[in-house]
Amino acid sequence: ALTVYLQTTSVSKLSSAEATLLISTEPIWGAGFASLLLGEQIGPNAYLGGGLIVLACLTSIVEPDTVENVNNAILKGAVATAALVPGGEDAFKRLADFMNWTSGG
Repeated sequence: ALTVYLQTTSVSKLSSAEATLLISTEPIWGAGFASLLLGEQIGPNAYLGGGLIVLACLTSIVEPDTVENVNNAILKGAVATAALVPGGEDAFKRLADFMNWTSGG
């Protein structure tokens, strides 16, 4: 109960946009801390999901004409990291297919 109270009190001091951004990234923080503190393994699907959360957060804060530039930058970053993650190539392909589908291409 204390943690819920502290979270509610803290978030109430932020603007709605800041609070939304913070709450939206909660799964990423949870997975990151679970990996660091508990040794949990993060699979390609988790990376893909985290990437989609970050993409959604970025597209919600940028101007509409720069969304395509943000998407391209994310794809370039995903290409660079795909080789480092076991199964990353497959997860990257799914992310690229999803982004192509959402952009209407």
